[in-house]
Amino acid sequence: MSRIAKTPVVLPKNVKVDFDAAKVNIEGPRGKLSMDIPSGVALEHKEDQLFVNRLNDTEQSRSNHGTTKRILVNMCEGVTNGHRKQLEIQGVGFRAAVQGNKLVMNLGFSHPIEYEFPKEVKV
Repeated sequence: MSRIAKTPVVLPKNVKVDFDAAKVNIEGPRGKLSMDIPSGVALEHKEDQLFVNRLNDTEQSRSNHGTTKRILVNMCEGVTNGHRKQLEIQGVGFRAAVQGNKLVMNLGFSHPIEYEFPKEVKV
């Protein structure tokens, strides 16, 4: 059995989990996330822990086992603390700036690269 999937998903106090055989919903102070549970994997909820179990020993089931566990851990982290990504630009003359709801980057091209943020993203 995978060492990653052996350990349970520890649920923070302010996280609610609701699941059936096909789907899991995780809700916390920062929002709600849901995921389809892959075939060959089952969930078990005990107190403040969520266990991911394999139903059979096929190769696909083994690979889904650890992946499902890590996705559930990331979902719990996302609904409690949110996710953070930091951009680091290295190079002479490269610049990046936030203008309203856009990231404008000058990266050596003849034109600036503009990226509009989704509504859910806070900058």
